[in-house]
Amino acid sequence: MFHHSKFLKTVGFPSKARWIIGFLLMMLMTPKVAIADSPLSQTVRSRDRRCVADIPQKIDTLLSQPELRTAHWGILVKNLQNQTTLYQRGAEQLFVPASNTKLLTTAAALVKSGENYRIKTPIYSQGEGASLNRLRIIGKGDPSLTTEQLKTLANHLKSQGIQQIKTLSLVETIAPQNLLKPTWEWEDIYFYYAPAVNQLILNQNTVNLTLSPQAVGQPLQVTWSDAITAKQWQIINQTRTVSGNPTQRIRIKGVLGQPVLVLEGELGNQSEPDITAIAIPDPVRYFADSLQQVLTEAGIQVGRVEITNNPAINSQEKQLLEIESPTLKELITEINQNSNNLYAESLLNHIQDSDNTAIESLKETLNSLKVENNQYFLKDGSGLSRQTLVSPTAFVQLLTSMTQSPLGTTYRDSLAIAGQTGTLKNRFLNTPVVGKLQGKTGTLSGAISLSGYLQPTDFAPLVFSILVNNSEQPASILRNAIDTIIIELSQLKPC
Repeated sequence: MFHHSKFLKTVGFPSKARWIIGFLLMMLMTPKVAIADSPLSQTVRSRDRRCVADIPQKIDTLLSQPELRTAHWGILVKNLQNQTTLYQRGAEQLFVPASNTKLLTTAAALVKSGENYRIKTPIYSQGEGASLNRLRIIGKGDPSLTTEQLKTLANHLKSQGIQQIKTLSLVETIAPQNLLKPTWEWEDIYFYYAPAVNQLILNQNTVNLTLSPQAVGQPLQVTWSDAITAKQWQIINQTRTVSGNPTQRIRIKGVLGQPVLVLEGELGNQSEPDITAIAIPDPVRYFADSLQQVLTEAGIQVGRVEITNNPAINSQEKQLLEIESPTLKELITEINQNSNNLYAESLLNHIQDSDNTAIESLKETLNSLKVENNQYFLKDGSGLSRQTLVSPTAFVQLLTSMTQSPLGTTYRDSLAIAGQTGTLKNRFLNTPVVGKLQGKTGTLSGAISLSGYLQPTDFAPLVFSILVNNSEQPASILRNAIDTIIIELSQLKPC
């Protein structure tokens, strides 16, 4: 799922389209705190090494610049081997961590379930011969399920000679009022980075909406990548096709509490189509309609479809098969490298014990990893909530504990690598940090974060967390400052 103006949200950048417009304007017009011009990087150019004693002054000098000093900074940097603190600022204060929250969720899921764990969606049948009395699918919250897997299921049934299903029963145990996180901003929930989190997930509960120019003066043409979802939305199309290729882009707004999308803005008749990934408002109905269509296309007639919250299986039903997700190792790699919010929230649900809420179960696992309770306050598992608060100390405690776990290598390998993979693929290019930093990024408007592991060229490995909140500066300014700090740390030497 892709949108030219919302791509950053899929990697933990959930601010609105106005942010990206501001970002592009900033790139053209705003002076930047560029790595090459910052006080810290003057020595990096000459490949000098820095002693530990130099670090506090260098970082403090950088953060005292007018563009940075009004922000709220939280930083903790430690020697991973002996836990000596190299630098700290507001290390035990709570910050909005954005997608750094995923570090907590994925670590807890990995420790609790193991790297080879798979989410299994069971399918039961009742009846014999060409006509089944019932086919029951019990949703288990597999975020990786796709239409192609449903087609595989339909083809399997067809190969067994099944021609009719009298009742297609779908079990969804999460109540409708609990599908959306109540602390997420309402403007976010219309877009793919903030979809409903349920048990019967299909195609990540998202769909592409394409707006294409027509004749000048005409509204843009609306096309859905999946026609089934079109039935769930009312579209108010206030767009217009204009001459040429103007810079003004499309705005998509929701109407709170209603399945309504208001489309505004202009595209030139020479412009490329505008593609936006949209969250599906009723994912359970989408799953049901999609499965029924797939079965019909395979030549299997479906009598009626029921959606129930009762997973109980009667004595006449037998398990036909089950659909397996990728391994947990693969799931957390998707989360930590590409900052997938839906995957993170789905894993949070899998952490839940029967006697606790998901957050309470997560806290129990974090306690076992020696993360202090007073160093975090969680309202979700992905970091999209601005009510989730975590300190740099909590992240450093977690990252340190995971290196001592038998699953430490798996966890560390799930992180993005500077200049190479995931959300760090295009950061730190042409610097000494390439390939030497494994970390997790995070971005909300006014909140930027980076936590992880750094291997300096001539020093012991470091564990660090850098969180910045309450800044009016564009994300690139704050990110450049963070990167400058990391580059300086990469040049440490024993002194």
